[in-house]
Amino acid sequence: MNIRPYLIAFIMIATAPRALANCSSIITMKGSAPTVHATTHIRKGAGEYGAPREWAGPGKKHTGVDIVMNQSSADAVSYEVRSVAAGKVAYVRDNGELGNVVIVDHGDGCYSMYAHLANQPFTPTKPGGNAFVKLGQAVAAGQKIGYMRNIIGDTDPSGNAVRVGDPTARIQTHFSLFTAPAGKTSTSIIVGPIMASRDDYVDPTALLARLKYRVQ
Repeated sequence: MNIRPYLIAFIMIATAPRALANCSSIITMKGSAPTVHATTHIRKGAGEYGAPREWAGPGKKHTGVDIVMNQSSADAVSYEVRSVAAGKVAYVRDNGELGNVVIVDHGDGCYSMYAHLANQPFTPTKPGGNAFVKLGQAVAAGQKIGYMRNIIGDTDPSGNAVRVGDPTARIQTHFSLFTAPAGKTSTSIIVGPIMASRDDYVDPTALLARLKYRVQ
């Protein structure tokens, strides 16, 4: 009898809950919300974890959640994206459709990822890079690592957050959690050098609900 398929299935079932439990413990007890949760929410439907992403390829699904601002604001603090817990920057660079991305290694197999980041809330700057953190830098829980940006109709090539009154605008960051051995880093791609595969993502919805995020 070939037990390999059963062993793999058991490992997959056991690993994801443990990884989420580790992240939940780290973030709930020692961390903070990734955005100002009073002025943001999880985008219902396409912005939820596991939502179909057929445009990215057959069978592709959303690997995190889109945290969206409730409305445009003149307050720069409302746009801040923050590390959910203390850790070390494992990845920081522009990454194609994900834009400016930061990944933080929180230890104990837990990593958090933040995408679509802007360097400034309203003032255009040169595109590329991240103005707040560098690879290998230690970050504290709640430390600012960027700003949310308008990913629809944003003509500013720098990708900065833009103060808008257009109701069709979507000012957001993509937030995800995944499991990988501590100490992984990369200066190029994410899958391979840091995580083994896209199967290493875990659903952050329950954790964000405990941090008072709503899906709407």
